[in-house]
Amino acid sequence: MTEIAASSRLEGDLRLDSLEFAIFGELLRTRFGDAVDLGTFLSDLDIDAVIGLTVTDVAVYVEQRGTPAQRAPQPPRSPQGES
Repeated sequence: MTEIAASSRLEGDLRLDSLEFAIFGELLRTRFGDAVDLGTFLSDLDIDAVIGLTVTDVAVYVEQRGTPAQRAPQPPRSPQGES
């Protein structure tokens, strides 16, 4: 099993193929909004940049472009004293 680190390259280390990039892009768009368009981001890069794209590169892109569109619902808190 491959460990995912900030420096992991999506293609080189994690071996994402084009279909997995598309799925990843959709997941990012769903989570962070339409401003996060991984396909467009990738199309603006040259082939060497795509091959070397890291988890950190994607995180920086998302941070610059997106805002959380959906947040995971928080479980209700139980009143104190109840378990």
